[in-house]
Amino acid sequence: MFSIIFAYHKPHNYMQRLSIRSPQKIERQINTFINNDPESKFIFRLCSLKVFLHEQSCSTEWLGKLMNTSPRSVAQWIHKINRSEDIEVLRDREKPGRTPRLNPEQLTLLKEHIKKHPSELGIDANLWDGKALSHHIYRTFGVKLAVRQSQRIFHKLGFRLKRARTVVANGNPKAKKAFKKTSGAS
Repeated sequence: MFSIIFAYHKPHNYMQRLSIRSPQKIERQINTFINNDPESKFIFRLCSLKVFLHEQSCSTEWLGKLMNTSPRSVAQWIHKINRSEDIEVLRDREKPGRTPRLNPEQLTLLKEHIKKHPSELGIDANLWDGKALSHHIYRTFGVKLAVRQSQRIFHKLGFRLKRARTVVANGNPKAKKAFKKTSGAS
């Protein structure tokens, strides 16, 4: 006699829940990416609102918790969209910041000056440093900058600080050789 054994098979349309092995690490990477790129922030906002549009029971509190953002931010996005009826309002605008003390033409001229020796420009110094540059900027352009700001200008113009190295004075080569432990003359 044949006995028939039926094995239970899951239906083909059933999907097993997947999981990510290190969710905290992946979420940190995603958040870092979103926070560092303005275009990513825009796309994040759009995706969040897409969830809001399609999930009928979705509240700003629930969406804020899901997307790890404040419910107030979600509400502001919705209000902006409702006022303008355009998704472009969700893009971050350029933040102007403080106006620079020196304009681009002055910076170009300053770069040419720094390539010269300070004494050629009437500055009593052997090398360019923050103090000498600050003095030169005030004398040339009438703009008073602190030493640290002058050091930042060096960096902005592509110059790097090189520390002076001490050089040992030349001495008698025979005396040097006799003094060394490893010279073989013991």
